[in-house]
Amino acid sequence: MITLRVRGAFAQLAEFDPDSKRIDNRKRAPGEAVRTSGWIGRIGNDEVLFYKHGGALYLFIRGRTFPANGTQAHLTAQGKTRRFELRHDGDSLLDLTYSTPTISPPINDVLSPGESEEDYDYALFLKNVLNDPARMAVCLEAWA
Repeated sequence: MITLRVRGAFAQLAEFDPDSKRIDNRKRAPGEAVRTSGWIGRIGNDEVLFYKHGGALYLFIRGRTFPANGTQAHLTAQGKTRRFELRHDGDSLLDLTYSTPTISPPINDVLSPGESEEDYDYALFLKNVLNDPARMAVCLEAWA
């Protein structure tokens, strides 16, 4: 089982079995220290997993698993929506439009030090990490 952090829900964890493709959610016990191997979150109505397994990074989307290495991620703003595209070896993994998250109060260095828009927009986080080899390397080093 691969333990994942749930985007936007600190007290929740997800257990993912890559063989059966089963995902079980559970609450983190008070004071429980858990080493996680990635993230699970929603983009629009789709659940997207980004995780480490066997020394490599993977994406699990719509019941299919893909290596993160070589996956192209594009994000374009369209007014109050964003279009997010994931492609691997010419195949479209995900192509959807979602509402831009509202961040209130706005992020600033005094009230929210260390926060960025990525903390509120999982697609933006994925796009930025998948397009940056240094950040991919950090995930490989930091995740269990």
